[in-house]
Amino acid sequence: MNRTCAINGLFACALVFSSLVLADGDWKECSDSVEEQMYEKGQCGASGCFDENNRTAQEIIANKCGYPENTDIQAARIIEDLHNMPSESVFRAAMLYPPGSEVRRVLAEIEKKRHGELDEYRKELKREHHFSIDRFYALTDSMTVVVIRTNIKQRVRCAAIGPNGNYVAVHDATIEPPAEEVGIYTGGAKVESISCRLKQ
Repeated sequence: MNRTCAINGLFACALVFSSLVLADGDWKECSDSVEEQMYEKGQCGASGCFDENNRTAQEIIANKCGYPENTDIQAARIIEDLHNMPSESVFRAAMLYPPGSEVRRVLAEIEKKRHGELDEYRKELKREHHFSIDRFYALTDSMTVVVIRTNIKQRVRCAAIGPNGNYVAVHDATIEPPAEEVGIYTGGAKVESISCRLKQ
């Protein structure tokens, strides 16, 4: 099995492999070499491959090997997934398209929107809480569930936080007494903690 398949799962494998099908042999050999070296250095895990400077494998491959050939159909599929299912594996696949491409333009718009939502969340973190987080756990590789205790029905916004305090996902939900389980889609990103606030 290709390292990308083993590291990122079948869905990510399908996305990335579809981008490699039309690549010439030199590009594929170069990209495989980068992934192999990162894997051997222990820089790959469930969330993907990251070097000591927190660069993704896709960023390193693009810098060292260039970009693979992609068809219009493949690009349209990636754009559709960015709009409808913007998981980390889809973001990684989009990084295999060159700057200035339509895929990267759409990716930049979605990232800007996501960062805007996270900035709004950070500004409201100090609001008074009328609930408490009991615990959280990984239901699947892509879904984290947080158990929230509350005395009243209310709306909350919860954020999944990854390594180094990075926010990886935000989700709004209605919670009711005595407790509610809230699922947060994280797209396979590593989650180290959960933070929630009231949402008006």
